[in-house]
Amino acid sequence: MLTYPIPVPDHIPMPIVGALIEAALVNAGLHITLKGTHKQYPGSVHWHFKSGQAAGTLEATFWPQRGRAWLSVQQGRKAAWIDVILPELQQALHERLMSTLIISPLADVPIPAQIAALPKADIHIHAETAARLEQILAKQHGQPPIDHRQWVAGLLVNTPPGMPRLLRLDDHRQFDRAMVDALDDDPANVIARIVHLLSEGAADGAVLIEVIFGAGTIQKPDFMALFREAERLVQQQFPMLRAEALIAVTKPTGEVWREVQFPACLAAAREGLAGINIIPDPYDAEMDWTAVVPWTERAVHAGLGLTAHVGEFATANIAAALQVPGLTRIGHAIYAAHDPWLLEQIARRAVTVECSLSCNVVLGGTSSYEAHPIRQFIAAGIPVTLNTDDPVRIATTIGREYAIAAALGFSIADLCGFTRNAVQASFAPTARRQAILADIDACLDCGD
Repeated sequence: MLTYPIPVPDHIPMPIVGALIEAALVNAGLHITLKGTHKQYPGSVHWHFKSGQAAGTLEATFWPQRGRAWLSVQQGRKAAWIDVILPELQQALHERLMSTLIISPLADVPIPAQIAALPKADIHIHAETAARLEQILAKQHGQPPIDHRQWVAGLLVNTPPGMPRLLRLDDHRQFDRAMVDALDDDPANVIARIVHLLSEGAADGAVLIEVIFGAGTIQKPDFMALFREAERLVQQQFPMLRAEALIAVTKPTGEVWREVQFPACLAAAREGLAGINIIPDPYDAEMDWTAVVPWTERAVHAGLGLTAHVGEFATANIAAALQVPGLTRIGHAIYAAHDPWLLEQIARRAVTVECSLSCNVVLGGTSSYEAHPIRQFIAAGIPVTLNTDDPVRIATTIGREYAIAAALGFSIADLCGFTRNAVQASFAPTARRQAILADIDACLDCGD
């Protein structure tokens, strides 16, 4: 067996090293055929990579306990393509590992003028009703905006990643649910919180924002009229902005959804509701999707787009979601990168993945920005977008997400491509999507 060592720098946390090695080989056009642990190196990560259908296998091993990594080729698995690619891979891995700058999820990330000027899109952003109302009331009382970063820092230190962090995300609040519901019964507050969200995104250059509201929101009287009024108010300052509303269903097989909230969505579709976001229950284990398919077919027939939160903390529900008729997007999908077959299925169905870099790092879907699988999605031919998810509580903005992507090495052309991907995958009417794309092209032409 031929072995080629990979120098492992001391400044990068070991879990990130493994992710960077995998990403570098995938970005080189190779695909994973095996991923597991090498029995000779307990606790190691061991990969087999191939190039298309060609003969030959390149192996990679990372042994974090010893801080070692290497590429290897078995005597019976040699191939010409391996001889060609090995020097390039060794150089690329060396440069990637030595130049990696670890970005903190709570860092103040400068937004260069060129990034600030880019048109952006955010198609995965939750309404954050309580957090938005708290910010609005703080301003009304002459208080500074509520800064969630210290609380998030504690979350990162004291709470295990994954579901435990997600379940605690709503803990840092000043109002209990009864108070929030009472405030949100006032239509003026509904408009105000949507204006707050849309203005924040538009100020960072967003030309398209799709807001995810809780299922109960659709039962508010005249909800779509309130949403459009908020959009109109923000357009007075930011005329390029377009906004769409989505409803998230956290109990997609429940009776209340089927009998009350879903019929309300069908009615709201005639008033401009754009889509439905399916959040499976359970979230990190397989849900029985049998009862979901009938109502999703009716939703698509009514003109509603479909997306789903899946794969944030486990591979559970990704494959099932891809079978839903009319589903064209999925949110997060982090764990699809752990399974080459799932990546292939997402790419084959031309499903767009809504990436939320900061939220994925804070909640622990991935260990760092550098380890995020966004590059693996792109290498697999999957359209991706950049999004904020829960920007108030995660302490980010859409401008910051684009700046982080730039710091990770994505070019201006890449960033513009993410925006176009979002518009093309949007649930906005066709004419609206075309108008947004025309505005983006005009904006970029003026900036040349």
